[in-house]
Amino acid sequence: MVRASAFAAAIVSVLLVGHETHGETTAPAGASVSLPYRPTAGQIWLVEIERTKTIADRGITTTESGKISGRYELIGNREGGYSSAWTITELSSGPVPLYNWTTVSALHGMRVEFDTDIQGSPVALKNWPVVRDIVEKQLLTLPKYANRQAAQNTIHKFFSALTPETAVPYFLQELDITAGCQNTDLPIGREITSTDTTQNQAGEPFANSRTNLLIGIDQVARTATLKRRLISDATNVSGVLVDVVEKLNPETGKMEKQTVRTDAAVHQSNTADCTVDIDNGVTRHVLYEERLEVAGQDRTKVFDDIWNITVTLAAK
Repeated sequence: MVRASAFAAAIVSVLLVGHETHGETTAPAGASVSLPYRPTAGQIWLVEIERTKTIADRGITTTESGKISGRYELIGNREGGYSSAWTITELSSGPVPLYNWTTVSALHGMRVEFDTDIQGSPVALKNWPVVRDIVEKQLLTLPKYANRQAAQNTIHKFFSALTPETAVPYFLQELDITAGCQNTDLPIGREITSTDTTQNQAGEPFANSRTNLLIGIDQVARTATLKRRLISDATNVSGVLVDVVEKLNPETGKMEKQTVRTDAAVHQSNTADCTVDIDNGVTRHVLYEERLEVAGQDRTKVFDDIWNITVTLAAK
């Protein structure tokens, strides 16, 4: 999770590990470096997020985009982590808004408090009932739902089923992405790999491969550059390819739209290029990409979601 220019610099630092060049000093290759997450209570960080989501299918590519500016506040310590707050201060959407733009927009200007673990990953929303009611009411005012009772019931059922913990991915995903770079302990220049599996109801379990690499340390900039990657593969996933087709209803004699779900093979790759402050362990920048390739019925559908996130300490 690092911008292109910084990533290029990081590659250079790999080649020069253990040397000093142009003001950059790195630790000896293979030396383990601990980067504990230790933010200061009361500090506020300004977060800039650019997100671009594309879907490529049957020769057609659609793109959604948007920008979010926000304030991240570290309220204080708690058992097992920290108490924090997130406020969206500015929103701007691209020509085609992101699919969840209404949900995001509903929280514009609202201070959302939440708990994190020791890595800084959000684990629970403190004021979830308030957040839930605001977002739900905002969605129900949309024209496409206003006069559709069945759709309104579905929305209400969905939000009612969420808990302070399970609601986190829908509202604080960008903060979870930045936290994924934090609280590491890795050797310089040596990739660490681990494997595991995820259960799959439609077939063999997902095979997961995780790699973590501390590329280098820049003592002048006081930053560390890391690369993290998760690759998952499954030969068969149930109903993952979704199409809306028109079929003849024999009872009515009319053509009706129907949803068809097809099993398919799935390849997923999540990559994060990170720049982390070595003094407090806080992520300064992350370029994060989620890429999902779904293959079935002689076609491959590709979903690509890119987050470019910059974090700076607010002036006092």
